[in-house]
Amino acid sequence: MKKSILLIQPENQKMNRFRRKQFNNFVQITMPYLACFIDEAKYKITLVDEYQQQIPYTQKFDLVAITAAEQRGHWGLTE
Repeated sequence: MKKSILLIQPENQKMNRFRRKQFNNFVQITMPYLACFIDEAKYKITLVDEYQQQIPYTQKFDLVAITAAEQRGHWGLTE
């Protein structure tokens, strides 16, 4: 039986405001990029972008990974 992995791109209020203003509102690439290194023959991978999807709290996973962003530099340039 395959182990299950949940990869979460968490919602962020500042990022949500920024993304809403963009014409090309792309999902961040960090989690899909990391997922491509996981052997799908051995692991069941679930990717969740909390900006667009709900976290599946009722499902069980063997591993949960959540990204975090350092925004000080990025937002310092826009505020």
